[in-house]
Amino acid sequence: MPSSIKYLSMIFFVLCSSCATLDKGECQTADWNHIGFADGAKGMLADNRLEQHGSACDKHNIVPDEPLYRAGHSNGVLEYCTPEQGRKLGRAGKQYNNICPSESARDFLGEYISGLSDELNSLDREEELAEENLAQANLEYSLVLLQDTTAKRRKNRKSDVEVAKSRLRNVKSDQINVRRLISEWSRKLADLT
Repeated sequence: MPSSIKYLSMIFFVLCSSCATLDKGECQTADWNHIGFADGAKGMLADNRLEQHGSACDKHNIVPDEPLYRAGHSNGVLEYCTPEQGRKLGRAGKQYNNICPSESARDFLGEYISGLSDELNSLDREEELAEENLAQANLEYSLVLLQDTTAKRRKNRKSDVEVAKSRLRNVKSDQINVRRLISEWSRKLADLT
């Protein structure tokens, strides 16, 4: 996934995480077991998500049924903690919330790390392209400076260079993050064995 899309996704997630998770009608008719299951199946942490739901429903004087939510969440986590989901999460370069029970954690983490390695390989290819784009943008900017061109054209070429530099920085930042995740979760996987 390109860095700019990841960055926008992170901003959207942060903004939406502060939004109400449920409206008044949903709080009133909530099937807390189902909501817990859905959150668990998405790999969300029970305490964080229950607190968000509680805050949303508290505005309407409704308290979530915590035991039902947690029972559903536990079942949802079992759906989430599959090797396939681990690989998918890793390929997306996303953070794992460490919610899998020990019975499934080893297989999940093995595939998560493999998915992260796939993502790192993809980022390495993106880095090569970003470096090529930066070199091309620098060349075009140099040529424009040598030619008698308009200030607007020089400004556009300079802007292209800045965009290419920014893209390369973003890719390098993503590589650092994925390498950190691989290292962190490889250690934790080794501790499980």
